[in-house]
Amino acid sequence: EQTMNSTEVGYKYASGPLTVYATAFRTKYDTFTFNDARFNPVTGNFDQARIVTDTETYGLELEGVVAPLEWLDVRFSATVQNPEYGKLLQTQLVGTTPVDFDFTGNQLVRIPELSYRVTPGVTLLNDAMRVELDYQYFGKRYSDLANIFELPSYDVLNANVRWSVMENVT
Repeated sequence: EQTMNSTEVGYKYASGPLTVYATAFRTKYDTFTFNDARFNPVTGNFDQARIVTDTETYGLELEGVVAPLEWLDVRFSATVQNPEYGKLLQTQLVGTTPVDFDFTGNQLVRIPELSYRVTPGVTLLNDAMRVELDYQYFGKRYSDLANIFELPSYDVLNANVRWSVMENVT
């Protein structure tokens, strides 16, 4: 049975053109389960294994909006975190020799330490049209438990246009 313990504490601020939400968090999975291939030194083959470990992540989320003009706003969000495995030991074959590896404290697979989004937008034609440009950044991640195979950071750029042609048709 997988259990999770999550703790959050936050602060909300709104004044004039600025609204900001800041949340510090800690998330701990006591029984994080996944499948992996493990070297079996008796048979000399790799066996499918069910891996059970714990994970712990501390982080900070920040989100908000700045609206300096009635028709212009910039929405933003960011997450900074340290997603880590708990005790995680694995035996792998190096050449012809089984070697024990300790992945305890490594970054969780495919989870970046930093990600953020910035979305400036304008509302035009008496609120009938909304135009947005959305930029997202995702920091480096790893595709393996050993944190050897780095998945590079990447960016995503989107554009949106919403037009309310008439009531109930957008």
